[in-house]
Amino acid sequence: MLTACSAGLSNLLSPRKRKMSSEAPATKAAAPAPPAAAAHGPPPEGLECMVTFDDIDETNYVEYQTEPSGKWQAAKVSEDVVRRFLNVQFDEYMEHLRHSDCAATTRRLLNEGPPIWVHDKSGQAMPVPEGDTHISKLWFASDGSERSAKVVGAVEGTAREELEASNMTIFGAGLPDDPADDDQPPEASTGESDTVAGATRQPSGEQTTHGDDEREQSQSTTPMPAEGK
Repeated sequence: MLTACSAGLSNLLSPRKRKMSSEAPATKAAAPAPPAAAAHGPPPEGLECMVTFDDIDETNYVEYQTEPSGKWQAAKVSEDVVRRFLNVQFDEYMEHLRHSDCAATTRRLLNEGPPIWVHDKSGQAMPVPEGDTHISKLWFASDGSERSAKVVGAVEGTAREELEASNMTIFGAGLPDDPADDDQPPEASTGESDTVAGATRQPSGEQTTHGDDEREQSQSTTPMPAEGK
């Protein structure tokens, strides 16, 4: 009898236990661990700066990160060269634009726009892998720190749009409508100069040289000899 009562009580409580179990809050999944810090390493053996030809060691070694892959790679130029890239590339861009005397070069600079991120013009010392767009960060072995790869003076957002519009107005106004005409030399003049070797072209086609002018002036100012009495 006791066994039957126990079984009946168990059956009565089981639905309640199942309900409480279903109402229990689910255990939250553990938050993902933060990404591990980039593992920077020593410079590859025999690495040499492509600009100064100095040996690259732990005192001047640089790594750079490209986006969107986030990969770190060894720069083939020393820290001094990379720092110079950071400091001068924006100003150099503006100087080249101001002093360009080639329509094709001017058009290329305007299409590129002022630089934001440091870059290697040769594409060999700090190449950006296929699929990536730019260099975002730098790591200097000399102090073991990462830093932004933005060049000094870089502008973004509205300020960049305004600068690009201003550059186009100032430097793009004289460009040919067709880019194919950028490399065409200016048309040569077929007419003669109005002033040639001291001779002035006259409307009637006659020429009066400076020598003739001087002789005429001399004759007009030379006193005539007095008639003999």
